[in-house]
Amino acid sequence: MKNLMQVVAILCLIPFASPCAAATASENAAVAAPMAWVGEYRVRNAQGERAMTLIKDATRVEYRVQGLPVRVWRQVSDGVELQELHPEHGERVTYAPGDLRARGIEPAWDHIASIVDPALRDQLGASRDGHALGEVVRKYRGMDAQKHRIELDWLTGAAMPARYRIEANAASETIELRSARWLPVEQAFTPTNKLRETDGADLGD
Repeated sequence: MKNLMQVVAILCLIPFASPCAAATASENAAVAAPMAWVGEYRVRNAQGERAMTLIKDATRVEYRVQGLPVRVWRQVSDGVELQELHPEHGERVTYAPGDLRARGIEPAWDHIASIVDPALRDQLGASRDGHALGEVVRKYRGMDAQKHRIELDWLTGAAMPARYRIEANAASETIELRSARWLPVEQAFTPTNKLRETDGADLGD
């Protein structure tokens, strides 16, 4: 089982080479604009503390970490696609599912969309339910495959962690949700329509 910062690295920090849904109307009423869940997290480990923003809807998840390119993962027909956004250069780099598979880094969609590997949740024991941020929170406690103690407070409605901690001696790591809200997708995700697209396969390894 990967530790927490390895998970964040897979989802947010994959070291690629870096170059310099409208609402429809029904017959009688307009359909509400699609919404996205926006979570502001604090990530802490032995190296310090940093902020991470996660935005998701049914088929798209965006990770923002200060000082790094924005990364947007999409669930597509043949797997998982990654877009690395460089708004300061007016560019986006798209890695198709086949490109990710060739690099050995195509993650499972359920893992991307919730930070926590679903297999880990399945093996942990649920202790009791509570409430946080207006949602039911299910508390999981147990050990991962490396015998590290895991504490997971899980928002059952949003299907996201409110708190996720791995205790591994001096290498303990925590992701903690600071705030969450729902926004229209047009406001929540980073705009890409004005960014020129580059195929990640053209960049090489």
